[in-house]
Amino acid sequence: MHNQMANQFEANPNYCEISYGNGICKYSYKGSNPFKDTMKSGLAFSFTVMIILGGCCYINRRFRSKSKNVQAESRNDEQVITPLPEAKTLNDVCSEKSEDSKSSELSGELLDKGDSLVIYSSPKEGKSTLAMGMCIDMASGNKTKLLPGAEVQSKPKPSRVIYYDSESSEKDIQKRYGKFGYDYPDKLSIVCRTFSSADLLFDDIDKRVEKYDSDVVVCLDNLANIIPKGTSMEINKMFQRQKELKNEVEARGLSVTFIIVTHSQKTTPGKPNENIKGSSQLLNLSTACIELLPSGLGQEYKIIKVQMSRYRANGGKSWTVKRVEAPYPHFEYCDMAHVEDVPSAQNKEMSAVVTSDKCKSPECHKFPSTRNKDMQPAKQNRQKPKNQIQKRRYVTVTSDIQERIIELYIQGYGVSEIGRELGPCRRTIARWIKILKDEGRLKE
Repeated sequence: MHNQMANQFEANPNYCEISYGNGICKYSYKGSNPFKDTMKSGLAFSFTVMIILGGCCYINRRFRSKSKNVQAESRNDEQVITPLPEAKTLNDVCSEKSEDSKSSELSGELLDKGDSLVIYSSPKEGKSTLAMGMCIDMASGNKTKLLPGAEVQSKPKPSRVIYYDSESSEKDIQKRYGKFGYDYPDKLSIVCRTFSSADLLFDDIDKRVEKYDSDVVVCLDNLANIIPKGTSMEINKMFQRQKELKNEVEARGLSVTFIIVTHSQKTTPGKPNENIKGSSQLLNLSTACIELLPSGLGQEYKIIKVQMSRYRANGGKSWTVKRVEAPYPHFEYCDMAHVEDVPSAQNKEMSAVVTSDKCKSPECHKFPSTRNKDMQPAKQNRQKPKNQIQKRRYVTVTSDIQERIIELYIQGYGVSEIGRELGPCRRTIARWIKILKDEGRLKE
């Protein structure tokens, strides 16, 4: 037997017998083709490697899902374990030490530390110039230029300001403010980007505020672009995150102040529009709200109107400001009593704008003067034809009107002319002409 197998091996030296296994299945092969043997061995090895990699991916995925569930459960546990804020009596709240009201002012009575100020207007009125000017003053520690000097009694301390600009790029800002060569304060930082949601925006704000161990002012310019999907849900979420951030910073003895720039509903350029977009959220959830209006004295003159202020009795107060280009673009308070020649400052384009529809002055181009009756055209006394029936909105087509339609149509009157003559509308006359033709009472 042994000699028979030896003789067989000598007759066919390529004969081989292979047995292998991958832990799941066992394979064996007997043959005399080395190429096929090698291919089958390689396929078996590849199949084994694929099984091992698939098992690793499955285990990794299961591990990640379990870790996410554990993190979510830990967050829920933390929310439940977080203690509620301590309730205090009214006497305890009033007896606590507080900062002097004058020293807490950042821009006079317009803005206090920890406030949420909303600035809004129609497009292209200068909201960004107004907000940037306020931020430069706060970062420099200068008194605001928007109010008379007598109303601003204390000079604020320099504040850290983070200005989120969603409309302009860094190149645009450089063209607007870099050409003046002014040395701007280092406490003013610019962030040029947009966010898809309020959560992503405030995640970025939280990280930046945590870096500074000081009071911070955050300016969002503007809300329509920085959060493109600014739905009512996103607005409410923004104020919720804003309140949470303020509470966290106040626990450290500091403050976070917000300036929110937004559009009102679009209107004709140069005309006032006091309808704020998202008023149900912005106006009611903010601490103060001011509006920038055209003045009718030219593009450089604007009116600031206080729509709402919780801590000040200046709701409805308004005053005039003037745009100044040096040493950088900003607005300054303008005392109209000191303006020598107001008409000379008027712009031809703006002088045609009438801010009140009740203007009846003889100089007003919109309403002609009624004092000189000779200039008014005399009314023409138009007598109605005797056979003309008074036109009404709804006219019943009686038998008499039907006979009259037949007479006028035979005389060559058109549908519109018959309607003006008898009273019914054009469509009614056309319908009755068709009916009369179908009945045979009216022939072509």
